Amino acid sequence: MQLSKKALTTIISVFLIGIVAIPSTIFVLFELNKTNKTNNPSSIMGVDEWLEDFNSFYEFIEDNYPYLWLKNRTHGYNWLDLKSVYEDRIKTANSDEEFLSIIFDAVQALQNRHTQIEYPGNMAQFHSDFENWYPLNEVFSNEVVELSDYWEPLFINCYRTKYRETYEALIVYDRGNYVIVNNEHLEQLYGTGLKVTKVDGELIDEVVKDCYNQDYLDWDFQRNKQYLWMISPRDFGQNAEFTIRNSTGYEINITFETISEYSLSPYIYPEDMINTQIWEDKNASYIYIKNFVNEYLDPYTEDILNFYHQIEDYNYLIIDIRGNPGGNYAAWMNTIVKPLIKSQKVFELYLAYRTDDYSDAFRESMGITSQVSKSSFSYLPPEVYSDEFEIYDYQHTITPTYEVNFNGEIILLTDNFVYSAAEGFTLFCKQTGFATIYGTTSGGDGIMEFPTYYTLPNSKLVICISSALGLDHTGHASEEVRTQPDFYYESSFNNHTELVDYVLASLP
Repeated sequence: MQLSKKALTTIISVFLIGIVAIPSTIFVLFELNKTNKTNNPSSIMGVDEWLEDFNSFYEFIEDNYPYLWLKNRTHGYNWLDLKSVYEDRIKTANSDEEFLSIIFDAVQALQNRHTQIEYPGNMAQFHSDFENWYPLNEVFSNEVVELSDYWEPLFINCYRTKYRETYEALIVYDRGNYVIVNNEHLEQLYGTGLKVTKVDGELIDEVVKDCYNQDYLDWDFQRNKQYLWMISPRDFGQNAEFTIRNSTGYEINITFETISEYSLSPYIYPEDMINTQIWEDKNASYIYIKNFVNEYLDPYTEDILNFYHQIEDYNYLIIDIRGNPGGNYAAWMNTIVKPLIKSQKVFELYLAYRTDDYSDAFRESMGITSQVSKSSFSYLPPEVYSDEFEIYDYQHTITPTYEVNFNGEIILLTDNFVYSAAEGFTLFCKQTGFATIYGTTSGGDGIMEFPTYYTLPNSKLVICISSALGLDHTGHASEEVRTQPDFYYESSFNNHTELVDYVLASLP
């Protein structure tokens, strides 16, 4: 079945809500639906139902989640081995809300930015959009809609409890260290160049490894270690003791106050959907694109095309997608690539699906049926060689529209926040040579057609996961290797112009 534009827009918009790159969408949504948990009816489930839901969720992940082995490699633990930990917590839970918070942690521990509990407030819309599309019409059933009003305020409370507090000091990961930024008061007390080196007496690089239930752990490809984008109370608690060191080597142990303020991402990006600039002296042009959601980018298509015409005779076009959380392929193919390319481009991609009947139903519903022999690849992730996976062709052929006669060099700017469809665009640039990439390693999971959804049997909560292990043309998993820039450059924290200045300085 082909997706309608309305259905696709709904999917993309809600899918992006689950990605920490745009938390403001969540906050607005939650504020509009603000409900105090004391107004909710008493729990409708008990321990037996909670355990049945969790075990159903566990079996679904065991049979269908494509990243179990990959995350074991990158994070050093097997999610399936955590089963008894969650079961023991559920056995001592006292309410549906407490059960939901445990499921929040279990989903977080899967460590994938596409994997989430769907917001119950969206269930009625999903039910309407997918009522004639199997298997989604079975996932977003009448029962799911009926119970969504009950779960919505509990979901909001759990979400707020997990994410609503920050420390008085903003502690961010910046080029290998956890640094305290924008805090003149602490600098006056303890000196400049403040870095956090330990938490509760343990080296910070070691203790962050155990934060998989609380936060998203990224990977520093330059230093070969896991890291958190920022340090929040959800990671170590309100009373954690931090060892801080200043630029002279002086150390002191302190405990920070907490404040009620959401803490998902520390990064600040331009607010405009697109932004353009020209440097006549460098014969260079620049365009910033915030995301690749068709609904948001479509209104700017004409503006972008007019800009292309304006810079046809320039030597350089810098495309900045730092902070872009994705959307869908069509947005960047139609808006960015097709007007600029001079000949047809083949984007070679593959999807390794789990062989469970449940995953098969979602794959077949999307028309992914062209199977590829594993012997065609010189490399594959080890798990893909097993009977757990089959590989399917996901090739895209992009034909030029010949609307623009730009013959200069294209440069792409990326960072760790570039994800999903934006990761796909970055990989396209790398694979085809469409652009030279500057910046840092991108965010991953850029090769996927459509998510897989699953409904828990009693609560009717809906879980969303990445549907397949996306493989690039070399057989490597996008979620694991990401896209490495051609020229690696780390900007200082929240300095958006530094990389642009670096690129401009490198031009002849």
